[in-house]
Amino acid sequence: MSTISISKQKVSTTTSLKTANVLLLVFLGLSTCYNVWEPVENWVNIALLFIGTILVLSGLHLLFTTTSKEHLETNMILIVSTIVLITLNLILWPSKDYLPEQLIEHAAQMSLPMLLFWWMKGPQNKKNFILVLKLIIALTFVGHGLFAVAWHVLPAHFISMTQGILPLDTAQTNAFLFSAGLIDFVLAFLIFFDKTSRFALIYMLVWGLLTALARPLSHLQEVFTTDFWLIHFPGFVYRLPHAILPLLILVLSKKEKRSFVHEVN
Repeated sequence: MSTISISKQKVSTTTSLKTANVLLLVFLGLSTCYNVWEPVENWVNIALLFIGTILVLSGLHLLFTTTSKEHLETNMILIVSTIVLITLNLILWPSKDYLPEQLIEHAAQMSLPMLLFWWMKGPQNKKNFILVLKLIIALTFVGHGLFAVAWHVLPAHFISMTQGILPLDTAQTNAFLFSAGLIDFVLAFLIFFDKTSRFALIYMLVWGLLTALARPLSHLQEVFTTDFWLIHFPGFVYRLPHAILPLLILVLSKKEKRSFVHEVN
């Protein structure tokens, strides 16, 4: 692979990761601040308001800073953002009854800033970077699958979103979600094998995008309300990494294969 091709690939991947991070941090921060006014303990309110503010400021700062491995401010923003995202999930975890799938499902979001940080540093072995991407998206789909098969509980919003888009009754919705959960498990396994990886990643890309879109699409009747733009639309942005990471893996794997063929020839 030529130096120019490698450079273009690095720039396009950096831009994709940066855009995903900016959207995630800004909209998640706004949504977190907005949801502070729900009746929760005072210290949680204060912590969430602080975290939401940091996320918004970090996202805006990242938007207007140079993305390079030498840029100290960018590096600090990404490190702080990772810590804040993990802290946010831990603070909210008790409200989800400490369900392990709650943390597992958010692996993509929590790791997104550090993935950009690592990519900017220039991973010495791109195969290792792709493997980590696969591990993260596999964890995300396993977490989603555990919810869908109701391992501990089937979230009520899974049912309402599905019925808000598809003409299904409760029994059909439960069966649909259970089947989708089983598929999530299978695909999380298949992405680690060369012969099945591409098919599994394409499915993950499409399914990740559809499940992200389900958040705003199931509440289109509220499009002119504050809730839509500060709860349901951020829910879409927050889950975009479920589609972005499989897409990055597909692109990087394809170019890695081309590079190998070029070296052999």
